[in-house]
Amino acid sequence: MLNIETWPVRKENEVAFQRTEMRMVRWMCNIKVKDRVPSKELRERLGIDTYIRTYILIYIASKS
Repeated sequence: MLNIETWPVRKENEVAFQRTEMRMVRWMCNIKVKDRVPSKELRERLGIDTYIRTYILIYIASKS
């Protein structure tokens, strides 16, 4: 197995991940913030889930 160190995700890290994720999603959809398109709709267009949710699912899967 890989020798990988893990650490708990703090709230400030989670917020930074979410901001970065939405910035990339908007960039991929060629949408500006002023266009006022909901984040959920943009994720549905791309068929992706939020980073934090994916991170949690991977963490849970690795424990079982």
